[in-house]
Amino acid sequence: MKERVGNMQTLPECVVDWMSRKGPAEWHGVAANWNWDEGPVPLLWILDQPQCDRATALTIFWASEGYRQIDPRHPAYAPGADDHAIAERVLTNWPRYTTSRFEFRLPDYARHIHMPTHGLSPAGLVILQPLLISISGQEPYPIYDAGIPAECKIAYLESNGYPVSDLQRRLLADEFTGRNISPTKAEATERHRHEVQESLTDVEAMLSEVERLRRGER
Repeated sequence: MKERVGNMQTLPECVVDWMSRKGPAEWHGVAANWNWDEGPVPLLWILDQPQCDRATALTIFWASEGYRQIDPRHPAYAPGADDHAIAERVLTNWPRYTTSRFEFRLPDYARHIHMPTHGLSPAGLVILQPLLISISGQEPYPIYDAGIPAECKIAYLESNGYPVSDLQRRLLADEFTGRNISPTKAEATERHRHEVQESLTDVEAMLSEVERLRRGER
């Protein structure tokens, strides 16, 4: 992450400034693909918003393996660490998150979180219980490269005197036209059905050609 120089705005600050003019769908798009090397500032900002969706909070929590930061007896417990701040924020604000607009699926390892190998005490498991859920929301959301919208990258480059490439401007245009929107479950199912049907049609055509060649037809 680029350090601040004078009054220059950092990339995470540009993202927060941009998100302050957007809403839960854009916030979820940032959270779902965030580049953690850029630090936790935008994620903590999202978690502080009352309109933050439960799926968004869960996405951030489990991506940071926040379960390791809820139990002082866990070997990885580290007050002051970024993932500790995230876990603390999610747990504190969880009652404020009332919507379930987006889809979230627990990571596979969460099914076995009670196993000793995960290092949680019985008390830690009790604290974690409210976050051991999946969300079946249907709303689509933008998908951003490394969690950073092209508009933020451009704002960062321009505000700090760096050139903006044609590729970055094309990415911005793509986002505005909605090409980076994640499909709803129904849309994804229909897309998959269509792809399977196309594959079956191709196989049938190939088998028909094989049979024609077997009969010696040309």
